[in-house]
Order: sequence, then structure tokens, then C-alpha cells
Amino acid sequence: MTLADSGGGDGSLLAVAARGAGFAELKGHRQDNASTGLEQLAQDAASAGREVLVAALETAAGRTFFSFLFGNSPHLARLLLRDLDFSESLLTETPDVLRSDVLQQLVDIDPGAVSEEQLMRLLRNQRSRIAVLAAVLDCFGIADVMDCARLLSDMADHAVRLTVQHLLLERVRRGELVVEGERGHWGYFVLAMGKHGARELNYSSDIDLIALYDPQRMEYTGPRTLEDCLQRLTQKLVHILQSRTGDGYVFRTDLRLRPDAASTPVAISTSFALDYYRRLGRTWERAAMIKARPVAGDPDAADDFLGKLAPFIWERELDFNSVEDLRSMSQQIHDFHGHGAVRIAGHDVKLGRGGIREVEFFVHMHQLAFGGRNPRLRGAGVLPLLDLLQAEHHLLPREASDLQQAYLLLRRVEHRLQMVNDDQTQTLPNSEDGLEHIARFMGMASSRQLQAEVGAATERIHALYTARFNVPESERDITVAVLDGPGGSPDARPRLALATLRGWAEGRHDSLSSVEARATVRDILHEIIAAVGRTPEPDRTLARMDLFFKVLPADLSFLAMIRANTWLLNLIAVVMGSAPRIADTMGSNPRILQAVVQPLFFLPIAAADELKAELRERLQGCDDKQRVDTVLAWVEERHFQVGVQALEDLITVKETSSALGDVAEVAITSLLEIIGADLERE
Repeated sequence: MTLADSGGGDGSLLAVAARGAGFAELKGHRQDNASTGLEQLAQDAASAGREVLVAALETAAGRTFFSFLFGNSPHLARLLLRDLDFSESLLTETPDVLRSDVLQQLVDIDPGAVSEEQLMRLLRNQRSRIAVLAAVLDCFGIADVMDCARLLSDMADHAVRLTVQHLLLERVRRGELVVEGERGHWGYFVLAMGKHGARELNYSSDIDLIALYDPQRMEYTGPRTLEDCLQRLTQKLVHILQSRTGDGYVFRTDLRLRPDAASTPVAISTSFALDYYRRLGRTWERAAMIKARPVAGDPDAADDFLGKLAPFIWERELDFNSVEDLRSMSQQIHDFHGHGAVRIAGHDVKLGRGGIREVEFFVHMHQLAFGGRNPRLRGAGVLPLLDLLQAEHHLLPREASDLQQAYLLLRRVEHRLQMVNDDQTQTLPNSEDGLEHIARFMGMASSRQLQAEVGAATERIHALYTARFNVPESERDITVAVLDGPGGSPDARPRLALATLRGWAEGRHDSLSSVEARATVRDILHEIIAAVGRTPEPDRTLARMDLFFKVLPADLSFLAMIRANTWLLNLIAVVMGSAPRIADTMGSNPRILQAVVQPLFFLPIAAADELKAELRERLQGCDDKQRVDTVLAWVEERHFQVGVQALEDLITVKETSSALGDVAEVAITSLLEIIGADLERE
């Protein structure tokens, strides 16, 4: 049930919770804590004249409601006892009203009319209320875990935005900044990153921010420098958000996702950031910037920056080198956190095998590999993107559903772990009592149910993750691979075959000269041998494949793509062994193999209208010089697709002719339009 579905009849949050399945059976795991909390709440409510609260505690529903929270979470107990106003409002107001009221107070406040002390108190009070509300909505099944993540993210948005507005106006009053225009605050802006950027914050999450400014949009009139002013402003932003007072804190705040964080100031210029990303940006930074979202300051400057950054994030070609980098990062995480069979006690549901991070990497790998050509894959949010990957034929419906359900379960477990004491943890307890506590907090019958469900979820995630992006075993010995590889080795001239294969592994050709390329060849050698061995004339196939490696450019990401999609080796072997003309096309343009990993490659060629729309989309963003080359490249890809489908007996001769005719018609029409546009400009 979502927030919007929770009204009707007595729509108070307590009433909606009480109508939920299994509500009457819910009990706090630690009954002594539950009893102590109920007694303290009753005393405090009576002393404060909270008649509604006192009356609720005399009902079975009211006692079950608070007993479950007090008996499972010391953190929630503290917040509920500290804020009787809000505790009582849970009994009388609807979930939507509660959410709206808490956040609206942050909208209604005048950021220029409050002191820093007042602002800090307000933010902490509202953050505590959102923490209670998100926990209650999640625990009693009133909203799903991702609705609660969005609620927490909305709170973070409001907190950062209000604080930045307050600090900028303070600099204006001091005479340091001149702000013009109705929207104000020109030049300085803050990006939400990571889970905050995707609006998927977990219950006790840090927020990751990057603070940037465009000096060309700002006028500084203070005694120092603009840079110094904005460093101090950003440091104050962090102080207001994360420093702990008697009222708690708002959000732990991390600025380390900014470029070269170890040696750069906390606020950096847009020109420096763009130059850094273009020259030195790494794969993890590309993945991080996918989720970047402006949350405070100058929206125009932020949009301009992100627009200029887009070419860094999205490669126009298929990008399996980035997939390799992310997979390597995943392997390092597994090496640190353990990657053998999952043992539920002590398991890290975020970073462990089959955890939340594997689902996130699974999505990012598809985005980085295919998002350059498919703008529809450039969004943020794990669940929506899994739906998109299914719609774009990268996932089967069952696979998408399995990943989504497993991800939702692990996010719920993550939230319960963090709700206990507001700890930033994703690790399940090692003790049986601790596991039983989390199981009861999840509304499960026992720790056995928790272990069974988490175990099944992590296995489903890991199986799909490793199947889709082949996680290689350790480096294999080349001689063993040649003699014992599945499918057998080419046996007509084994010495020559061994010499050829050994030459690949030792970097005989320029395309295999790097350490990474040679390691990749050794990793996929078994698959190469098996694929070649299945062709009618393995020696001829191996010789043609050797020529293919010889003409590959050294900087091509071909091997990274093959390693991520080893099934391609069977196709390459068939082409090399049976279709010299298609093999020549591959040899002259190895990049054409990128078309094969597109999910629609082996489906029937689209009708002419769809082909026209496809080419039109490919031409978007191309300048005049690129348009003709883009059309020619598209034609070659479609010819290659038709040829492979004919070779694999997927289409008839008649269908082949029809498809080639449609491709030619669309290409000629597009070229005539390009030529006509050129003539009009002249």
C-alpha cells in the first residue's frame, strides 16, 4: 500500500495500521523494554494532559502499536517519548497529512528570517518526526520500503535546500554576495549523489553531496575571495546538517564524491570539475554521476553543468570496459566481505554476496554498457530501471521480478537493522537472539523464516548477476586449457594450434599487447577452444580468428565485451568458419559486434517505419559531419544483422531480401534529407 492509498473511513495512521494483516499478532521482541516504554509513555501523557494518547494506551490497538515499537527499537522509543505532540498525532492524523505537515513546515519557513540556532532546531525536530513516520509506515505495512526511502530523501532535499538558502541570504546580508533575478542564488549549487540522488535513502543513511559554483554567474563583493566565501559556506552547510546537539542531528553528510576529494576544497568550480572528469574521470565516477540530481542553489547553473557532463557519463559506443571496471570493484568488495556461500548470521545484506550492491551494479553495468545508445536507460532508481531493462529486452519478466522482490526484501531488512539504534549498519546479527529480534521486527514467525527468505533472495541475485556478466575464475594455465578444454582442441595440427593460442596469451598481436588484454584472453580461453572445436573445420576457423585478432586495434574494448558476453564466441567461430564475407565485415569493422549484444539483434528486423524511427534517434545530437557517417554505420550494422540471422537460419531468403530492401529505402531517404538540408543552408 502506498501513502496515497491509506485513507478511507477512520484514516488515522493507527487505524490504518490496526487494519493490516497480522497486526494483532505483532509483539516487541524485548517485552521488558515494551512494558517500560508503555508505562513511561502513559505517565508522560497523563502529566501533559494528553487525553487522546492516554485513551489510546487503554485500547488493545494502541498498546500493540506502541509495544511493538518500544519492544524492538530503543531509538524509536526515545523519539516517541521526547515528542508527545507527534506521538499523539499518529493516533489522529492520516499518513498523508502527517507527511505533508512535517515537510510543509520546512517550505513555509522564511530562510532569511531565522537564526542558525533556530534553523538547526527546526531541522532536527522535523528529521526526528520523519524518522518516526518512515519507521511506522514501513513496520506496519502502510507503505512499502521504497515509499519510505523517498520520504527520507524528500526530508534530505528540504533540509539541504533550506540550509543553502539560509546561508546564501546570510552572505548577501553581509555584503559578500550580490544576488539578482527572481530565482536568486546564481552560480552556487549542490548535487545530491548516490542513494540521495536516486531518492532511495536508507533509514540511517549518510547523504552524499557535491558543492559546485560557476564564477561567471556570481558577483563577490566581500573582503576575501569568492572561493574562500564558498568554502566557508559549504563547511557551514555540513555543520548545520550533521553536528549533534541536544535535539539530535539531521543527516551525516559526506562530500567525498567530488572530483579528487583528497586534494580539492569542499566547493569546486564547474570549470575545474568538467576538466577533471574529461581528463581523469574514472568508471566509478561515471556511475556515481548517473544519479546526480540538483537539490539546492542555482538550478540553471546545475542544469548547464550536468548537460556539459553528459558526454563523460554516456559513451556513444557500447562500453564494456566500464562493465569490467565495475565487476572488478564488485570482486574487491567480495574479497573484503567474503564471497563464499552465504551464511546468514553476520551477513552484510548490502555488500555481501547477493546483496543490495550487486543489484545496483547489475543496473549500472547495463546503463554504462548500453545507455550511450539508448537514452531511456539513463535514469535513476533501481526498481524503475529493472522495469526498463525488461521493457528493453535486457531481462526476462521473471528475472526482473526476481531481482525486484529480492531487492525489496533486502532493503526492508536493511531498514530494520538501522531502526533498532539508528546505526548505519547493514550486517545481520551473529547471535540467534539477534536474528530472532530482526525476524520479529520484520513481522516474521521466527529467525528460520528470516534466514530462509534472505538466503533465497541473495542466491537469486547472485545467480543472475554472475550469469549476466560472467565473473571469471582465476587465471588458467594455457596448456591445460588447450589440452583439456571443453569441446576439445583443434586436433589436425595441435602444435600449430597450441602455438597460435599461446601467442594470443603472450600478446603476439597489438590488440593483445596489454596486460589486461592478455589476462582476458587467458580467462576466456576455454570458451574460445570450445567454440572453435564445434565448427566443421576448426583449423581454418582458428586461422581466420588469428587474422581477426591481428587487425583489431589495440585500444578496442572488444575483449571486454567478449568477457562480459562469452556466448559471442560461438557466433564469431561460426562466422569465421562458414561465412567469409561476414567475417570480412567483422575484420574491417570489429566494432560492428557491438550490435550483436543489443537485445533485439536476433529478433526479426523491424518494419520500415520502425527502422526510420531508430535511425532518426541515432542521428540525434550528431553534427553535420557525423550524420552521413552515422547513416553508413547504421546500414552496415543492419546488413550484418540480416546476414547473421540468415546464417543462423532465423529468416528465409524472402525475408532477407525484404529486410535489406527496407534498410536501403530508409538509408536513401535519410541521406536525401541530409543533402537537402545542406543545400538549403547554402
